[in-house]
Amino acid sequence: MIKNDRLITELNESIKRGNYLQAIDSAKRNLVQTGDPLLRKPLALALSRMGHAEEALRVLKPLFRKGADPETNGLMGGILKRNWLSSGNSKYLEDSYKYYLKAFKEGGGYWTGINAATLACIMNKDISLVLAEEVLDICWEEYGRMGTRSCFWLLVSIAEAHLVKRDISTAIKWYKLVTPMAFKSVGQMKTVRRNARILGEKLGTESLELLMNTITAPRVAFFAGHKIDREGMPPRFPQKETEVVKNKLRATLGKLKISVGVASLDDGSDILFHECLIEAGRQCRVILPSPIADFRKKLASDDPGGWVERFDKVLAAASCVEIVSNSVFTKDWGIVYELATEYMIGYAMSLAEEFDGEIVPLVVWDNKTQDKRGGTYSAVKMLRSLGHEPVVVTVFPKSSLQDFNGSKTKTSLLETKGYVPLKNTFVVVGVAKDIRNDDEIADVLSKYIKTVSDITSTGSLSSVVAKRSLSGKEICLTFSTIESAEEFIRSFRKKHSKSTIFAHVGLSVRFDVSLSRAGDFFSPALIEAVKLVRELSAGQTFSTGTFRSLAYLEKRNQYRYTYRGQFSIDERNVKIFEMNCRSRTGSRLTEF
Repeated sequence: MIKNDRLITELNESIKRGNYLQAIDSAKRNLVQTGDPLLRKPLALALSRMGHAEEALRVLKPLFRKGADPETNGLMGGILKRNWLSSGNSKYLEDSYKYYLKAFKEGGGYWTGINAATLACIMNKDISLVLAEEVLDICWEEYGRMGTRSCFWLLVSIAEAHLVKRDISTAIKWYKLVTPMAFKSVGQMKTVRRNARILGEKLGTESLELLMNTITAPRVAFFAGHKIDREGMPPRFPQKETEVVKNKLRATLGKLKISVGVASLDDGSDILFHECLIEAGRQCRVILPSPIADFRKKLASDDPGGWVERFDKVLAAASCVEIVSNSVFTKDWGIVYELATEYMIGYAMSLAEEFDGEIVPLVVWDNKTQDKRGGTYSAVKMLRSLGHEPVVVTVFPKSSLQDFNGSKTKTSLLETKGYVPLKNTFVVVGVAKDIRNDDEIADVLSKYIKTVSDITSTGSLSSVVAKRSLSGKEICLTFSTIESAEEFIRSFRKKHSKSTIFAHVGLSVRFDVSLSRAGDFFSPALIEAVKLVRELSAGQTFSTGTFRSLAYLEKRNQYRYTYRGQFSIDERNVKIFEMNCRSRTGSRLTEF
C-alpha cells in the first residue's frame, strides 16, 4: 500500500476551492491504484459536498471496521448532517450530533466541537452553550498564537460559537474577518452560510437577514466578449486596445467581487478575462467548444499577435478545462459557439447554486454588433431571455462607436455548402451489455421498438422526435428539446426498467441530399452516445455533462444528476452523470 500524504493535501485544497469533480476523479483513480484507505476521507468529503451523501457513506464505512479516528467520526457527522438537511429526517440529525460529539471528546479539534454545539443548539440541548464555550477556549488559544494569520475555519468557528450563544453582533464582527478569505474558499462558503442560516432562523427574521447580508455569497461570473479585430472589420476591439480592455476588466471584476469565472479561451476578451482572474488569485474555469488541440490549432492559424502563448499560459493555470463537443469544424459555424454558450451559462448557473452563490453575467460588447450567431450578442440575448441583464464593458466610449450590424445574408447555408451543422439532443436506448445471446437481444429489441413507436407516434412527443433509427443493438432518437428527451426517458423507463439509456447533446451535420429520404446526417456526438450506452449495465440511465448543463439552463428539475466519473471515448474523457427521477429514493452506487 502506497501512502499519499501530498496527494491528500492536494485533494483537500481542490475541495476547499470547490473543484469537487476533479477531487472525486483523482481520489477514485488513486484509491484503485494504491489502495490507501486514507484517500477515502477526501473522496467521501467531495462526494458529500456534491450532494451524493449515500455514496459518501459507503466510501467512508470501511474506515470504521478497525475503529475510526476523530477525523473520520467528524466526516461521518458531516455526511449525516447533509442527509438531515436534504431529507428532514431527525434521526440523521441526532446521529450526526453523536458523531461530532464523539469526535470532539476524543480530540477532534474545534471544527468537530462547533458542529456538535450547532446541532445541539438546533435540538435545544442545554449542552450547546457549554460546547460553544469549550470551542471558544480552544480557538482563543490558537488565535493567540496566529493572530491575523489564523485559518479560515478558526475564524468561522469563533463566529458560529457566538451565534450559538445568541450574540449576533460579535458573530458578525468575526464573519466580516472571513470575507477576505472567501474568494479562495468558495467550496467552503456554502457550509458557512448554511450553518449561519440554520442558527439565524432561531434568532428571528431580522437577525437572519443581517447575517446573510454579512457573509459573502460566492459570485460566479459567466463571461463572453469580442475577439480581436481582423483585417477589413470595423473598429470594435483593435489589438492596440488590449491593455485598456484588460484594465477595465480588472477593475470591473474587483468591483463585482467575483470568486469564479466561466468563459471560453479565444483571443481578445476571453483570454484577458481569465488572466485577470488568475492574477487576482481567483478561479478560472475554461470551457472550449472543441478539443484543446484543435481549438489551439485554429487560434494559431489566425493569431493576431501573441495570443497562442497567452492561451497556453491560461490553460496551464486554469482551475479546470471542459470540452463541450468532440466535433471539429474548420469553418466558423455559429451553432458551434452557440452550443458552447448554452453550456457555459448552464454550467455557471449550476455552479452558483452548488456554492449557494449567485451568477453575474459579464460581457465585453460594443452594444451594437448583432449579426453573428454564436457571438457576444447571442450570449446577451440568451441571458436576457433568462432574466439576467449582463454587466457590459465597452472598448471605446459609447459616443465613438460606429453603427455596424454586419452584412446579413438570406441565402440558405444548405444552398451554398450542401450541408449544415445542427445542435441535437440524442437519447440512445440499448440492450444491457450482459445480454449476449442473439435470440434474447432480438426479443428485447422488438419490445423496445414497439414501445418507442408507441411513445413517439402519439401524444406530446409525436411532433418533437426528429429521427428514429436502429444501430446495432441500440435505438437512436433525436429530439428537439431537453424537455421532450426527459419526458421520453421517463415514459420508456416505466415500461422497461432493465433497459440502458444514455442522453447527450451535441452537433450533427445534415445534408441537402438523402439516401434514406428522411434527411441524412452524421454525428460524432451520436456515435459517442452509442459507445457509452454499450458500457452500461441493465437499468442504468446516464447523461453527459452537456445534457446536464442544458437541462439546468432550461430549468428542468425532473431528474437528479449524480456524477459518476469519466469514460474515455476516442481519446476524449467524457464526464457522465447518473439520472434519477427526483421522486425516486435510493441510487445505484459504485463500490470502492
